Amino acid sequence: MKRFNTTLLLCAMFVSCAFPLASCGQSEKPSDTVAADTTDNVSESESETSVYRESDPVDYGGKTVTIWYNQGDGFEPNQDVAASELNGETLNDAVFNRNQRIQDKYNIVLETSYPSDLSGSVKKSVNAADGAVDIVLDHPRNIFPMGLEGFYMNLNDIPNVNYEEPWWDGTIKSDTEVNGVNFFAISSMNIHAYGATPVTVFNKKLAADYVTDDLYEVMENGKWTMDYLMNIAKTVITDLDGDGQYTLADRYGYLANNFSVDCLIGGTGYKFVSTGDDGRLEANLVSEKLYNIYDKIRRLTLIDNGAYLSDRYLGKHADEEIEIAFENNQALFWVTNLKGVQRRRNMPGDFGVLPMPKLDESQDKYYAHLQLGIGDSIAVPVTCQDADMIGRILEDFAYFSHDTVIPAFYEVTVVGKSMRDEGSAKTLDVLLNNYYYDIGGLQGIVSEFRSPVTSNKEEIVSWLESKSKSFSKAIDKYNNYFFEEK
Repeated sequence: MKRFNTTLLLCAMFVSCAFPLASCGQSEKPSDTVAADTTDNVSESESETSVYRESDPVDYGGKTVTIWYNQGDGFEPNQDVAASELNGETLNDAVFNRNQRIQDKYNIVLETSYPSDLSGSVKKSVNAADGAVDIVLDHPRNIFPMGLEGFYMNLNDIPNVNYEEPWWDGTIKSDTEVNGVNFFAISSMNIHAYGATPVTVFNKKLAADYVTDDLYEVMENGKWTMDYLMNIAKTVITDLDGDGQYTLADRYGYLANNFSVDCLIGGTGYKFVSTGDDGRLEANLVSEKLYNIYDKIRRLTLIDNGAYLSDRYLGKHADEEIEIAFENNQALFWVTNLKGVQRRRNMPGDFGVLPMPKLDESQDKYYAHLQLGIGDSIAVPVTCQDADMIGRILEDFAYFSHDTVIPAFYEVTVVGKSMRDEGSAKTLDVLLNNYYYDIGGLQGIVSEFRSPVTSNKEEIVSWLESKSKSFSKAIDKYNNYFFEEK
């Protein structure tokens, strides 16, 4: 099922921006009737003929429902539930109004906070059985091991949640469910997760100078590959200051930090853990395909091929320095995520957005891998005292977000001075409707590839074999839990 229709969303936003009375980003006073008569509200799912009917209101008598969330950081803050008041910002106001709508419908008080040690706070609360938190929004990499330790519920045991609806990411759910158990889920409320979607941004001025093809047509024709990117990047590198050295003061075809290694692997759709016919997990760390993926990424990020990998030369991610260089027309391609696109809304020059490139043209489609340590997901502590209520609230968080917060997210991400093009909309359709998830990433194995790529390690077979034993042992532990202990 197609979860998002970017074209329709953009058309609606462009039309609304054309009329002053409904201008984008305009602050509105919350409606006193926003939650009234909700029993008749219906939503027709995209590509479906059935009609979804919103659940009936339930009066919980002013009960407090507490949500703890991972705050993110100043560079990429978590905006899933954090909106304390209307401030005229499109996304903030959509989140605020959605929260208010849920509070009104169920006569509850939503309390949100971000403990500095979220995992530790959840463990402390569960061990004390104090019921201090009802819903947790955290990285899957944090939630999964805590689920194995008994801190989080199997979300399949929570009633009133319709995971088949388009406001829940069914692909993520199926990719992470083992023997009927899911500790976390992603819905349309998790804009922090979608904001972490990896993308390749291109500078339109440099594209006009160095690229003869229409890059969006290249993407649509399935020819946007690592080799295509690398062949163009080679032609762009220029020693701008003439000092005989290549530094961040020069121009490159490809600019990124080593987080891009994770993004490039994710773009291939490779899974480090597969599922056997019996449903058990199988490690997939040693394979010829993975060797090829690694070698292509290593070569793609070499300065000889027009690339500047900041960690290799500066010893750090250098996020802000990279973004400044891109804005200064010092890179044709830059790897970031959708939050990085949001930060470029005031960029003087034009840019476009592409997915991460394919490994080669034989790859069936473009992929976007859920980022384990940046975005977030939904979990419910085992001390949950009213699963029926929490299920209703989570379903409406997802449902209401699909109608209001997701369009606002698109507006902030796409509708800006430089991003009003049909190609970017098509890219977002590709990205947000082709998410996948690899349980193997929960072991942190994907990010471990950053080090050998950064150090330009040519021989990778022995390195992978050295990692394989401990990785396989961890997967055996998962199987033991899901098939023996559960």
